[in-house]
Amino acid sequence: MKRFNLITMFLAFGVFSICFTLPLFADTIITNEGKEIKGIVIEDYKDRVVFSTVDGEISIMKSDMREMSFDSDEDNLIKLAELAIDRRDYSRAMTYYNMALKLAPDSSAVKQGVAYLRGSIFRKDEEAKSADIMRQQDIELYGAQAPLRSKAGEVDGMMDVLDKTTGMKIVLIENVPKVEAVRLNSPAFEAGIRKNDTLISVWGKLAGYLSLKETLNLLISKSAIEIRCVIERVFDVNVNPNNAIITGPEDLIGATLAIDIDGLVIAGVKDAGTAFTAGIYKGDRVIAIDDKPTRYMPLKKALELIKNIKSGSIKLTIRRKATIWRRSEI
Repeated sequence: MKRFNLITMFLAFGVFSICFTLPLFADTIITNEGKEIKGIVIEDYKDRVVFSTVDGEISIMKSDMREMSFDSDEDNLIKLAELAIDRRDYSRAMTYYNMALKLAPDSSAVKQGVAYLRGSIFRKDEEAKSADIMRQQDIELYGAQAPLRSKAGEVDGMMDVLDKTTGMKIVLIENVPKVEAVRLNSPAFEAGIRKNDTLISVWGKLAGYLSLKETLNLLISKSAIEIRCVIERVFDVNVNPNNAIITGPEDLIGATLAIDIDGLVIAGVKDAGTAFTAGIYKGDRVIAIDDKPTRYMPLKKALELIKNIKSGSIKLTIRRKATIWRRSEI
């Protein structure tokens, strides 16, 4: 593997861009202190990179980097697929393997990965796959038992800090963290978080597999003033009753859908349409349509589900990223 000195790399390539068809990937970053970090660059900016490691995503300033070394696109796509498999994100893993297969159709590593996924995952129906993935995640993270609930006395002080710095409170409901309250005009409110939202992840860690104490610790312990999380909310979207002019979901609910590498996404929202009125944004992830999971759902089927709604409303389960800029106290 050829290594490049960071200064030489800057002179050769100039200011980096994030607009390539495939991102520029790095396998190894060596810091100024000599620490070696393994992973893959998923976002590359002028002053820093966002680095995907086995422990999650981290941001590294280029001024703190002494050296980076690179692999081929094929090798990096295989590594991305393997990271996705480790996280039990099999749909994304298959996407990466298919991209690698186009680059290297004779690669035995890629063929073995595709065969594993097809044999172990995709031959099962959707519900069985989802249940198996959840079961494996639970066993890997916690063993045979579900995570223990924290005692109220252990978390009262942490909850108070969360309320004072973000304006929100959370509660565990069947081991799922829910937003119990959000103060008006607080940092959480300004970030778009509302009461009854489900907290899916904090700093890339799935909150549904953590105790309340562990989740609170993620929310209040980092030195950064921001909190990066993913929330989930169910929206009831009214359907256009004038079926005579319906040509697609943009006429039914005022929004268009698309499939990207992460699944089903809202590709566009019409101003004053019912999706816009309901509070749905462009870029939102559609996790379920009328409680039917979209994880392995083709775009055609998702569109048909919406088109088949004749009147009333349709329920869309949405996930979106939120950044809370906490304050010292509010």
